[in-house]
Amino acid sequence: MGFAFLLFTSNLFSQSSLFVSSNTENKIQVLNIAADGSTIESEIAINATDADGIYYDTAADVLYQLNRTDNVINAYSNVSSNPTLTATSTSDFSNGREIAVSGNKLVVAQDAAASNNDMNRLLVYTISPTSITLDKIHDVSINLWGIHANGNQLIAIVDNSSDVAIYDNFFNQPAGMLLPSAMIMIEDMVRTHGLTYDAETDVMYLTDVGEASSATDGAII
Repeated sequence: MGFAFLLFTSNLFSQSSLFVSSNTENKIQVLNIAADGSTIESEIAINATDADGIYYDTAADVLYQLNRTDNVINAYSNVSSNPTLTATSTSDFSNGREIAVSGNKLVVAQDAAASNNDMNRLLVYTISPTSITLDKIHDVSINLWGIHANGNQLIAIVDNSSDVAIYDNFFNQPAGMLLPSAMIMIEDMVRTHGLTYDAETDVMYLTDVGEASSATDGAII
C-alpha cells in the first residue's frame, strides 16, 4: 500500500491532524492528534481507490486530492463536519504523483509513463471549493515526483536522483516547456521522493527512498 501524508495544525480537529491518502482503498484516513500525544482515528469516504497528493485548506475547510483512478483533482468541502465532493477537474493528466498549492493555484506533478507518452509535466489549475479549472501546462526536463510551492516558487524532486529542482517565478511563466532556475544536489541522498519546506524556519525536509531493493534504508533528511 502506498500513502501520501499531510500534517497541519488546526483548531477544527485537535492540536493537529494527519490526512492519509491510499492507493488501494477508497478512503482518507484522518488521525487527530491531541496536545498530550493521544490520537483519534476516523475515515472520509472518497471516489478514488487510487489516490496520492493531498492538501487541506484550513480557512475554507476544503481538502484537495489527486484522484489517480480517474486522473482528476477532487475537492471535498465541509471536511470538519460532513465531507462532501464539491468540485472535480477535467482529466488532463495521468500517473499524477503529487500536488502543491499556493493561493488559488494548484499544481499537479505528472510522472512520465507509457500512459502519458513518457511526458513529465507540471499542470497548473485555478481552484476554489466549487471549481477546479486547468490554467496551463508545462513540459519539464526532469523526472517528477514530489513538489512544494513556496509563494511564487516551485520546488520539485528530481526522481531517480539525489537532486532538487527550483523553478523561480513559477506561476507567472507562460505555458510550454519550462527549465529549472537551479538544480541542487543533496549530499548523501540516494533517491528522494517527498519534500516539504517550512519558510518560517527556512528548513526543507526530504524523504530518501534509498535503494528500491531495500525495505530498511529509507531516511528523512
